[in-house]
Order: sequence, then C-alpha cells, then structure tokens
Amino acid sequence: TWAADLLSRSESYKHSFIDSHCHLDFLYSRMGVPFSTEYNEFMEDHALSYPVNYEGCVAVFCNPRTFNQHRKYTSKEKGVWLALGCHPKSATEFGVSHEEGLRKMLSHKKVVALGEIGLDYSGRFGAHAQVQKKVLITQLKLAIELDLPLVIHCRDADDDCLDIMTQHVPREHKIHLHCFTRDPDTALRWMDAFPNLFFGFTPVITYKSAWEPALSSKQIPLDRLLLETDAPYFVPGHIKNSTVKLSHPGFALFTAEKIAELRRIPVDCVLKACRENTYQMYGI
Repeated sequence: TWAADLLSRSESYKHSFIDSHCHLDFLYSRMGVPFSTEYNEFMEDHALSYPVNYEGCVAVFCNPRTFNQHRKYTSKEKGVWLALGCHPKSATEFGVSHEEGLRKMLSHKKVVALGEIGLDYSGRFGAHAQVQKKVLITQLKLAIELDLPLVIHCRDADDDCLDIMTQHVPREHKIHLHCFTRDPDTALRWMDAFPNLFFGFTPVITYKSAWEPALSSKQIPLDRLLLETDAPYFVPGHIKNSTVKLSHPGFALFTAEKIAELRRIPVDCVLKACRENTYQMYGI
C-alpha cells in the first residue's frame, strides 16, 4: 500500500529528483543481487516502488576494494553518475596502490565528485583519528588537483574536519556535506566556512528521534539542500517494518516530502530547488 501511495503521489509532482548519494554496491550485496545486474534491470524488478519522477542517482563507491566495480553499474546506464573516495572507516586499508587506483578511476567520464571522504570518530573508529586525517588530506589534495567537487562524511568530528578542510580546500570549492545530522548552529559553521557547500538530507529526518537534523532541514536555506537516501540505509520511519528493511534511490522522494512538511511548503518547491542544487553541485 505504501508503494502504491508513493507512486500515486509522484505522478502529481511537476519536478523530478536525483538521489544525490547512494551505495549501489552495498544495496546489491545486501539484497543478494548479482553484481553483473544492470541498474536499469534492478529498477525494472522494483518498479512498483520507484516514483515516476525519479531521474537518477549518484552512486558512491567508498571502499577501496570496490573502486573497480563501478563499471558494472554504469557501462550502459543512463541516470547513474559516480563519486569515488575512501571512506574514513576504511582509512586503515588505504595504501599507495589504492591511491593510484583511485586516481585512475576518477578519470571515468561519469565521475562527478571525489568522495565520500572525511572523518568518523564514532565508536571504535576514533582510535584511528590520525590515520583518517592523513588519508583525508591526501584525498583533498587529489580533488583540488583534479578540480573535482567533494563529498564529505563527518561524524562526531566537526572541529577537526573543518580545521583540516579550511587549511587544504579553497573557500569557493563545491562541497556536499553528506547525511547531515547535526543542529542548525553546526550547519552555520560549515556555511560560513564554505559558501558553495550543500547539505545532504536522508530519510533520517523522518525518525522521531532525529529532531536536530529535522530542525536543520527546516532552517537551512532551500538553495543549500540536496536529497539523499544513503541507500541501502535509512528506510523512512513510517514504512520500516519486517518486510521493508532496505532503502533504494527512489526513496529520496520521502526526504523531499518530509522537508516540505517541516517547512510547510509544497513538495514541488522542494523538488525544484533540490534539482537545481544538484545541478549546481554536480553539473547533472
């Protein structure tokens, strides 16, 4: 029923949307889908839950061991773009060979950004802070050299991440601060440091416990917002149950609808703004 309702609502919207951040490799793996499966085929198999105004996605490959898998999803695909970079949780695995491989992969014609990269001090990962910082700086320099926008992952590390980035990244550089879950004051710090920075919001804002990101999505200027799913993670709260355990790129529409609800504006206003923001950020 929820899927039929989603499709029905999507037919009424004038504007399309792009999921600006998802992980097709993780999605395939968790669903047991063969990696040789074309994404268009995957969409056809799940057509009953893909909104009609879904336009495409930015597929992020952030495990150094999966950088070469991007070809499996994009060789013949329309509406799929790429971002590649070593996630901070994988920083201890990132060596010279991975850096060389990343540089090579970034030349792919569908690559629109370097990332997701950054710092993550959550749980046990804080013990590897110094390694994370080193790997982050290495990749920031690579992005600047290749003139690629950045996709940043920052969890429990805003002070260090901002400090490093203000030292190594030009103020006007394009940045996508992925899966933003902090309060408006933290958002203001990032906006003051980087005027061309966009905030990605996921279905996390549909969770009752996520009042800080919900408040931020309401208060941050509309021309700074991007829609995400971070699929296969973050199934919208009101549909998550025993049968719906994974998110897919079409679920970014739930994010747009929640933002519209919080801001008390039409969904099409959010869709139009975020589609323009996606173009400003990624050129797609």
